Amino acid sequence: NILFDDWWEYDPGTNAWTQKANYMGGPTYHSAGFTINNIGYVGTGRIIFGLVKDFYAYDPSTNMWTQLSDFPGSARRGGVAFTIGEYGYMGTGSYNSDFYRYDPSNDSWSPIASLPGSGRISAVGFRIGQLGYVGTGSEFGATNDFWEYNPMTNSWTAKANVGPTPRQEAGGFSLNGKGYILTGDDFSSGNNFKDVWEYEPSTDTWIQLP
Repeated sequence: NILFDDWWEYDPGTNAWTQKANYMGGPTYHSAGFTINNIGYVGTGRIIFGLVKDFYAYDPSTNMWTQLSDFPGSARRGGVAFTIGEYGYMGTGSYNSDFYRYDPSNDSWSPIASLPGSGRISAVGFRIGQLGYVGTGSEFGATNDFWEYNPMTNSWTAKANVGPTPRQEAGGFSLNGKGYILTGDDFSSGNNFKDVWEYEPSTDTWIQLP
């Protein structure tokens, strides 16, 4: 219950951090965020007194936050988000499976197909090409399943599991056409992990990295 609202910019050219305007939602954790056209979007999460569904945009050119339309699902924490084209996608969290598309051109949300399963928290989400990916997390127990979202068909397809170990609260990102999921824990057994996995979408395979 020690929460923060500070916001920082990292410059890889100088390997330096610069503090920016505090997060407009106040001290919060387990939020989700994505980027469209150099604007950051952040919302949902837990504050000290409960869960929230508010949603904000950050403009680095002005160092200012703007409050936007609330996330349309229930208040939650531990959701995931990614960007495909001109839209943001956000869902899951707090053992929910619903998903929504955000259109920044008119500040509006639209429901899309829910992630298959009973709902989860603390998963990983990222984009490769024009497809979204969500995997791992907890469905009242850690998982290692992995799903691909196609916005053209509004459908999810099961893909190869993320290695042999179920996990939640992992880190993840995409880079140069591949996906990466690493670290995390299995809350039910108390194990923490430091392994790293690389996903090749053309072959639907994972390989373990150092």
